[in-house]
Amino acid sequence: MWRFSLLVAMLLLAGGCWAEDVLYRTQQAVELGSARTDIRLQSKSPAAVDLSDHKSGDPLVLVLSGVWASKAPSAGYHLYLNVPLGLRPQVSDPGHLGEVSFYGAPEHYSHENPKEVAFFLDDALVRLRAAGRLAGAPSLTLVPVRPERPGAQARIEEISIIAIPR
Repeated sequence: MWRFSLLVAMLLLAGGCWAEDVLYRTQQAVELGSARTDIRLQSKSPAAVDLSDHKSGDPLVLVLSGVWASKAPSAGYHLYLNVPLGLRPQVSDPGHLGEVSFYGAPEHYSHENPKEVAFFLDDALVRLRAAGRLAGAPSLTLVPVRPERPGAQARIEEISIIAIPR
């Protein structure tokens, strides 16, 4: 069932139907390299500061739009939500969401034909709440799965957190 929900979410996002349900987003594109990349998301509403403010009960989804590479990285990136600065996250971290892969780039995913990736946040939010890590604006951390050779040119055009209306 969750796969169907994710498919519906992706189709609606592609059609631009949820602009009013975007809670947080990046202000500019993100370039990924051989080191850890930390990203702070900006709130759409000045009143909303952190994810714990979201009370509607609607599922939240992290959407990576415009994922592409002109030169593919040798491996993907682990993706984490709300990792404190200075902490070196592991896969067992409560904010671990999964991996972002650039497999198929640039042959199948380019600037003209980027891919979209989405992650449901419900389980991660429960784990982060239990760990006391929902305060402040949400942040993302991308860490190469293995050391990246210099010269890889991976990019994510936009990152957003949306609420899916029930």
